[in-house]
Amino acid sequence: YDASINRTVLPIDGIFLADSERTDYAWHRWILRITANKMLLAAESALLTYDLNTHKVSDLLTFPSTESIFASYDEGNDILLLTRTLRKSGLISSGLRALFNIPVVKGSCLYRANPNTGVITKLLALAQDEAFVYVDGKTAAVASGQTISLYDITSESPALIRTIELQHPIVDAANKVDSAGGWLFLYGFNEQTERDELLDKVFIG
Repeated sequence: YDASINRTVLPIDGIFLADSERTDYAWHRWILRITANKMLLAAESALLTYDLNTHKVSDLLTFPSTESIFASYDEGNDILLLTRTLRKSGLISSGLRALFNIPVVKGSCLYRANPNTGVITKLLALAQDEAFVYVDGKTAAVASGQTISLYDITSESPALIRTIELQHPIVDAANKVDSAGGWLFLYGFNEQTERDELLDKVFIG
């Protein structure tokens, strides 16, 4: 909300969005940065800028309907974006997915975006059974099965640093991953105690 002009800055007319264009995530927008004259925001489909002087919104970069931003990390200079890659929507596509139990999400990607130019670089693309469990300006941790792979993402061509084997599957609906102080913690839900319990921990530096 912009108090100087007494109106909502970015109204979301979700009722006018076609299913083939956007998903439920279209309702979410969040602020990344605010400077003296500009606001940088992320949305499910794009990065946007709002000029505080002219009160105008413009798209900095956009994604197609088959890809959606679900997380962003401001690294001071660039913005890291995590996206979900989705299967095409439509009656036939949705029907076939339901019939053969095919998930909508195909995988995930990591991008580095320049907030000044809107130029993006795809750093990593993951398959459906893989997941990002940690990302910062220098490192990305990818989980697959019981393995965590650490990548150096400081260049446009990420390099594998090392792999770490855990005792439990990581990409699992019953498990979740957290991080703190250079450590990754894998938790699993215990149905008897109805609590999350620590399964594994690993130092990633």
